[in-house]
Amino acid sequence: MSRGMLVAVCTMCWFVPRAEAQDVNALDQAKALKVARLCVEASGGLTDLPVEVTPSVEDAVGIEGDKRAALVIPDANLSVESIATLGEGEIMPAGVMFLHRLAPLVVERALAEQRQRVLTVSEGDQQATISMWPLAVGKIGGQPALLVYGSGASPAIVTTLVMTDAASSHDVTLTAERAGDQRAAFVITVAGSYRAAIPVTGQD
Repeated sequence: MSRGMLVAVCTMCWFVPRAEAQDVNALDQAKALKVARLCVEASGGLTDLPVEVTPSVEDAVGIEGDKRAALVIPDANLSVESIATLGEGEIMPAGVMFLHRLAPLVVERALAEQRQRVLTVSEGDQQATISMWPLAVGKIGGQPALLVYGSGASPAIVTTLVMTDAASSHDVTLTAERAGDQRAAFVITVAGSYRAAIPVTGQD
């Protein structure tokens, strides 16, 4: 079974500040795993979410650069096959996304802080404020869609998942494309077959 997952973008080390602007880089596996464990611990084990996520912490992916960061932990049961067999109106957990100094854009505005799930991640005497975004895949109008949840029971963002011809040996791939001052777009490919884009902006 190919595990799906989606999303992570821009930033630096989670705790160590850097003064200069940076290129966007993928987190290495060891660092992604370490940060994923810290995030799950800070979130209370991913309980009380609008979708019941079974986190595959070992498959977490992240990107960092420009003093901003994101990490995605996929759901262990998401696959290309499970997406293809979803019925109309059905949803299934896709995972959870954590953002540091970033927020999704809705109608060209950052999603209001009161609609975000804000957490504090700690390691020793160092702390970082992050937001947590449960993810799901649904079938809407006959098409698969990525659902991004904030603090409420209904999704804050719904964006189409498009089937692509791209072949990939990786379960998850993603890129971050800059789109202006403090703005970027996540381009996520799930199991080399389904692709979604999410606009984000800096949040300081």
